[in-house]
Amino acid sequence: MGKEFQHYIFRLFMLTAVCAALLAASPVSAEHNRKVLVLHSYHKGLGWTDSITEGIEAGMSRSEEPVEIHYEYMDTKRVFDDTHLENLARLLSHKYKNIDFTGIVSSDDHAFRFLLSHHQEIFPETPIVFCGVNGFRPEMIEGNPWFTGVIEALSFVETLEAALRIEPHIKTVYGVVDDTVTGRSNKKSLLDAMKQFQGRLEVKFLENRTMEEMKSVTAELPEDSVLVYLSFTTDSAGQKFSLEEGADSITMTANRPMYSFWDFHLGHGIIGGRLTHGYTQGETAAGLLLRTLKGEAPGDIPVIRESPNQYIFDHVVMARFGIDADRVPENSMVLNLPVSFLEQNRELIQKFGIVVFCLVLVIVVLSYNFVKLRLADESVRRSEERFREITELLPETIFEVNIDRELVFINKSGKEQFQIEEGEVERGFKFYSLFAAKEHERLDQRFKQFMDGKTLGLQEYIGVRGNGEEFPLIARSVPTIRDGKVVGIRGLLMDMSEKNQLEEQIRNAQRMESIGTLAGGIAHDFNNLLMGIQGRASLALTDTTSSVPVREHLEGIEEYVRSASNLTKQLLGFARSGTYDLKPTDINRLISNSSQMFGRTRKELQMLTRLEPDVWALEVDRSQIEQVLLNLYINSWQAMSGNGTITVKTENVVVDESEGEILSVRGGPYVRITVTDTGNGINREVKEHIFEPFFSTKERGRGTGLGLASAYGIIKNHKGSIYVVSEEGEGASFQIHLPARMVHIEEEAEADERLITGEGRLLLVDDEQMVLDVSEGLLSQLGYTVYTASNGGEALRIFEEHKGEICLVVLDMIMPGMSGEETFHRLREIDPDVRVLLSSGYSADGRAASLIGEGCNGFIQKPFDLQTLSRKVREVLDEVC
Repeated sequence: MGKEFQHYIFRLFMLTAVCAALLAASPVSAEHNRKVLVLHSYHKGLGWTDSITEGIEAGMSRSEEPVEIHYEYMDTKRVFDDTHLENLARLLSHKYKNIDFTGIVSSDDHAFRFLLSHHQEIFPETPIVFCGVNGFRPEMIEGNPWFTGVIEALSFVETLEAALRIEPHIKTVYGVVDDTVTGRSNKKSLLDAMKQFQGRLEVKFLENRTMEEMKSVTAELPEDSVLVYLSFTTDSAGQKFSLEEGADSITMTANRPMYSFWDFHLGHGIIGGRLTHGYTQGETAAGLLLRTLKGEAPGDIPVIRESPNQYIFDHVVMARFGIDADRVPENSMVLNLPVSFLEQNRELIQKFGIVVFCLVLVIVVLSYNFVKLRLADESVRRSEERFREITELLPETIFEVNIDRELVFINKSGKEQFQIEEGEVERGFKFYSLFAAKEHERLDQRFKQFMDGKTLGLQEYIGVRGNGEEFPLIARSVPTIRDGKVVGIRGLLMDMSEKNQLEEQIRNAQRMESIGTLAGGIAHDFNNLLMGIQGRASLALTDTTSSVPVREHLEGIEEYVRSASNLTKQLLGFARSGTYDLKPTDINRLISNSSQMFGRTRKELQMLTRLEPDVWALEVDRSQIEQVLLNLYINSWQAMSGNGTITVKTENVVVDESEGEILSVRGGPYVRITVTDTGNGINREVKEHIFEPFFSTKERGRGTGLGLASAYGIIKNHKGSIYVVSEEGEGASFQIHLPARMVHIEEEAEADERLITGEGRLLLVDDEQMVLDVSEGLLSQLGYTVYTASNGGEALRIFEEHKGEICLVVLDMIMPGMSGEETFHRLREIDPDVRVLLSSGYSADGRAASLIGEGCNGFIQKPFDLQTLSRKVREVLDEVC
């Protein structure tokens, strides 16, 4: 031991001397001081933000070179919209155009997302280290070599372990939770964490209560229980509370201690827990930034997925419940400790310490060699502890193998990934057990190469978990050398399952986009064909008297065309093409009408509605929303085998930023529509595919598989969200969020079914000859003189020749060459007062609504019948006249 230690000290001394010489030979020029920018999402003075600042400054103080820190506050707690972000981008671009930052630290989600959008525009090729991000997904920075950081995650398992350590007798955990998106998300996370305490702890949730009911229940809990605060910002009566107010009110009367997962609850009645802490977020981010300042590429520094949370407890609350401070986990921070004897007698103790110091100094001098050896041993021990603490933070598997191919160390992530039980490694665990049997021969070859001192690059293998599940992994290893001899291997193993799954999801998304484009194109072309059939049928009906038997067949053709048109609407809904008739809408009235109509056709069902009286107005395409509701009704009816209850509920909700992240919508006022059935429920596998096109669990012939895919596309095209909550055997609940609009709702007049004739000269423009023929016949039948053009150029020529005579242009939206949109703008150049009626099988990206806003006089969707055409043309001409 002594000889080995002397060699170690000698090598350390030589390395230190070389580093000192290099530093002395390369002084840092004052004009090359490092400049670092800290971009905060929120404002100065906010406790969380200021705590992060303190952590960053503490971490940057460890820099070996001078660092100049600049601060910017985005202030998004007070103002957050596109205009503010655009102005901020211009300000920073101008303000720092002549400053080259060597690194940037961003705190919280808004700053992180802002830099994702404007990084190369404002701070090109500058390393970015983020912290405080709780909406992080790896694909956000995939392929971007300039980003790394530390995410913010909640320590459910560690906090419950701490509660058991403090009070081993507890049996029940009561979760305080409300019915918000945050509450439901945290409830699910706690349920996942409780799986590790099966047989030790039971969880019960205190939910769907008013604040007074919550206080009453928590005041009489059993002695073998504790409380955990998940979320209680809205009680069952709709009363709102801040995060601190909710904690204050409950803990004031609770007879059992309540744990939390956030440091901002400290001082508001909680006992503590393993808390996410702004200071540690900032300090960890600063440490990562210092690594980039030393030359490491940000893309080579893994994102720290284990949030650097800290055990913090409040001694005042502990004293209230008779809990000793020595029961908290090691390395915990205990606040509000009483003043110790040391603090009260500092001066006396200092004098006594001087005397003791003199005595100790004599002993130190006499025992110099022994003390030096002990200090060296302690340094080695601390180095090993530091190495193990760092490895526990990493999401990858870190391992060490001895020459007998046995694991001598594996970190926490490795035990979780490979499902290694506690104590297995200490009892002797073969390294090859981490790999599939077919890999063992290749591992033998690699091990022999390592024993010869060779270092290999990344190697791909098939790993195996404790339950026998195989998965892909990548290994990077180096030989462990002591005294010039190879004594084992050290390295890391990376689970590639998630990466492979993400790549598969991207491929699926691309396939879905291709299918959507194909579906939209098919629907458009199919509508043109239906237009030809509908037009011919309408023309034939005008020449057929009611006594002729063939009239019945022609009317049947029109009915079939309408049915086929409904199918194309579902295709357009899936393709997200076709929202062209947005109107202010009373959603309660629309739901009442649709549910009553569906209930009349399904007598065996019970249709219930729970509609909020003062529900906010929506601006939607009414026919499409009716189609969504009908698809959900049919899906529920089929899930209940024809019997049961369907309940439709509406309510006003305000979606905050965190809820918007989960729902993939922007924050703001929404109307939530919930359609719930008492059917068989939906299993997990079906839920993963339920909104995919052509996916159906029904037998062949009972559905197209387009209903829910169409509903998903329509809601997304309305800037809303739709998702399903269900468990097998417990029914299903579809929730829709649609953005509210502060608009006036006008009563819609009943449709005029009369055939309205007229006179005048019209220009009909369409690239499909079939559509031209039938549309010309229909308009002529109505009494109009019709000019026809098969493309935009021909339309402009005819309109120029007959300028002043043509009172209306019926214009197709989708044409090759010169599109309908370009043709409209060119017609406006010839005659600014030209009247245009748009016509299309679908509306690409909502351009129909945009063109109507620019001056088009109306829109008619193919296929249309003679009555609809006569009414639309008359509406536009009446506006002219």
